[in-house]
Amino acid sequence: MAMPKVQHLRLKADTVEDLNLVSGAVQDSILRVAGIVYDAQKRSLTLGLQRLRREAKGKTRIFSGLRFDSVLSLKSTGIERSNDNAFLVLLSLNFVEGDAPGGTLLLEFAGGGRLMAELECLDAVLLDQGEAWPAKSTPKHDL
Repeated sequence: MAMPKVQHLRLKADTVEDLNLVSGAVQDSILRVAGIVYDAQKRSLTLGLQRLRREAKGKTRIFSGLRFDSVLSLKSTGIERSNDNAFLVLLSLNFVEGDAPGGTLLLEFAGGGRLMAELECLDAVLLDQGEAWPAKSTPKHDL
């Protein structure tokens, strides 16, 4: 059965409220460790996601790109960065304000992994790409 044409989600976040919307949209996204790309020279952090489409009827996923600009540094804990093929499940995005407009972006993953990006300012974009496909399963947890 062919999947109907999907509406691509396109979100921009430059406030904490915006980031909360993006966080809800990317909750339970799957990504490979190799899909985490930090470019210190361009000051960007990009994640290649298989996003669970909660806004759609049924259970589907779609490829999405999540990019943060104005990234000053990136640290990780609980993520085996040497295994490019390892999969992670993104649970949430949070922004802890520092010296305005900067702060720390926290990306929380299932199993306790975490990315911490120091940002000059909050500047994020989420873009869906391609066609959706049926999700094999959907997570059941309280967040």
